[in-house]
Amino acid sequence: MKRLILIVFCFLSLAAMAESKKIALLEPRVGEGSTDVTGMEKAMIRGELRKAIVNHNGYEAFTRSDIDQMMLEQDFQRTGNVSDGDIHRLGEMTGADYICIATITKSSSEFYIEAYLINIESGGISNPASQYGELVNGKLGNMLPVCQALAQELLGTLSPMTSTIISPSPIVQSATTPPATTTSSASEYEIYEVINGYTVCGNQREYTDEAQALSTLAQAVRDWGEVRTGDITENGNGLMIYKSNGYQFQGCNFGSIKDKVSKYNSDGERISDVAFNKYGHYVIIRGECGYGSANLPSDFLEALEERNKDKDKILSVALDDADNWVYVTEKYFRAKNSTDHAIITEAKEKFGSIQAVSITTKGIVVCCVNGVLFKGVPRNVAENILEFVKDGRRPKVVKFTDSGTFLITDGESKYSIYM
Repeated sequence: MKRLILIVFCFLSLAAMAESKKIALLEPRVGEGSTDVTGMEKAMIRGELRKAIVNHNGYEAFTRSDIDQMMLEQDFQRTGNVSDGDIHRLGEMTGADYICIATITKSSSEFYIEAYLINIESGGISNPASQYGELVNGKLGNMLPVCQALAQELLGTLSPMTSTIISPSPIVQSATTPPATTTSSASEYEIYEVINGYTVCGNQREYTDEAQALSTLAQAVRDWGEVRTGDITENGNGLMIYKSNGYQFQGCNFGSIKDKVSKYNSDGERISDVAFNKYGHYVIIRGECGYGSANLPSDFLEALEERNKDKDKILSVALDDADNWVYVTEKYFRAKNSTDHAIITEAKEKFGSIQAVSITTKGIVVCCVNGVLFKGVPRNVAENILEFVKDGRRPKVVKFTDSGTFLITDGESKYSIYM
């Protein structure tokens, strides 16, 4: 399904130590495949983003019609490209420390916002951000909450009172986010514990253990003494990966998944992650951004192909039995389901860089560098995640089913399994 995509490029220049940083907002461009983007909608996005930015102490935001015209003349509205010369011209024309440029692609029901900061002195990109939501009666509706969240993500890690320029970084989720501390928000969760600077929090549910046993996989993991990633289903399908590309299947008699994994193993390609559901729809991430798949939803395939073309390293993929999907890369994360997206955003805001996400039709687990957030997971999964951390390990990959079978690993070798 197509989504509204708002890409904001913000150009930074260091102001004096006690001065506000100035941000010039351009008229958003319209992305390919967008439907019915009106001038009013473009004005709404720019206006609401402006209000959200000026609510941050130390920042000013403004618009300029002359720079809109300059970018139109430079064919930015079609290509989205901005040369170094254009960057410096924009800075000279506006006196801005940031220039915000938006690209808008809209469907009839959804939107997705991605944001970037670009230093006007160096041209370096840093602090990418993203927001997602649903249209109301086909309209953007009240965009202020979305733009407030976007501004927080864009500006929250930048101090307007510092004399140091933040180094450009392509990472959406900052790995330097401070460890979470227990606050009043802990009351929102059934489990909320901070252990050696790492937070485990979330809500769990009762469950009935009805999954088919995966004894072959369990024995393989015990024989290896390690496991790095994999995936499992309730109907007896499973794949475990250890070291770079070692593997063991159980079930998985669908499509060409076994042939693909065998080939990647023979070719010496690292298998980064794998996701499949009980219907045999699957994706295998090989290397940094390559993939093999069968029967995936078309929107998921399109998203993976974009990441492959951009050479954007894919860290994690997830697919549930309703064909909802998630991917996490070094630059982005994206979820088909709006509820999943909101939970991933919450985890990122609390615990920093996202490492992996796993989803089922009832639950989700988001592993970050400073904590793990889960909702709707079987009680035994929640308890074992907590025990994993108490044992001095940090979960980087959690794969689970709604019946309570699970794989928890540190992404390298250490593991906890119930199959």
